[in-house]
Amino acid sequence: MRSDLFGDNTQLFLLGLPSGSRRLTSSNDFASQQYTGHRVRKLCLPWALRMFVMALLTISPLPPTAAAQVKEVRRVLVFNDFGSVSSPGIAEMDREVFDGLQKSPYQVEFYNENLEVTLFSDEASQRQVREWYIRRYSDRRPDVIITVGPASLRFMQEMHEGAFKDTPVVFCGIMEIPAGLDNSRFTGAWSSVQTEKTMELALRLQPNTRHVVVVGGVGSLDREEEAIVRKNLRGYESRFDFTYLTDLSMPNLLEQLKLLPNDTIVLHTAITQDTAGNRFIDATQAVPLVAGAARAPVFVLPRVL
Repeated sequence: MRSDLFGDNTQLFLLGLPSGSRRLTSSNDFASQQYTGHRVRKLCLPWALRMFVMALLTISPLPPTAAAQVKEVRRVLVFNDFGSVSSPGIAEMDREVFDGLQKSPYQVEFYNENLEVTLFSDEASQRQVREWYIRRYSDRRPDVIITVGPASLRFMQEMHEGAFKDTPVVFCGIMEIPAGLDNSRFTGAWSSVQTEKTMELALRLQPNTRHVVVVGGVGSLDREEEAIVRKNLRGYESRFDFTYLTDLSMPNLLEQLKLLPNDTIVLHTAITQDTAGNRFIDATQAVPLVAGAARAPVFVLPRVL
């Protein structure tokens, strides 16, 4: 596979398809969409990351030359929305990328940064964080940038033509392609919140359900997930009574969850911040609190991060 992602004099190969093997092109494997100036694929993220890492590892200039005794240096810069402690999903994706890079024919300098959008979610703080990273890498230009999460991708969208011009960007860890992403230097994979599948599973397990309570927070990630979930649940609104508990402090939310009727299910989106300004690691802090307080079964919506 030839790609112009890494420049006019670069040949990029995707490995893992031996002669005679079937290419993954059916609708069960992935769905492809065309966007202006670039091509993106909607993939199962672990598979997608492995393929992207393989691509990064096999960059070679044209025409091919004899193997050098001293490995050439390639810099790989990863921007994450959160630190690995805050997100098990990001920790897993970082590990996939790092493990794959160990097989590279190059001497890889691996840089891993995070924007900590949970702890520093306000616009002023994020601007300072981003400006600091721009200064940090001003004299250490990466050969490729990997963004994990929507905030990191937005950062690259806004700053790419200035601070990181012509640097190829591979994105993952997002649920929707952001508007205006029409740069041929960007490629990647995205996943989707399986709201309907989670809902159907919950209804099979709780067939007498009449009430659906959706819980979430007020952080930027929380609001993004809530918007997607609301859209995906519209088809169920005529069949069930929906309540959204997404604008409460954590103590008030837990008190309300203790009073739920028996014919209720709870859908948990994400809570990284409540209305009192308290911040949470969703997977290890918010989810256990919600599950422990709710007087009804709690179903956590799967997501990328």
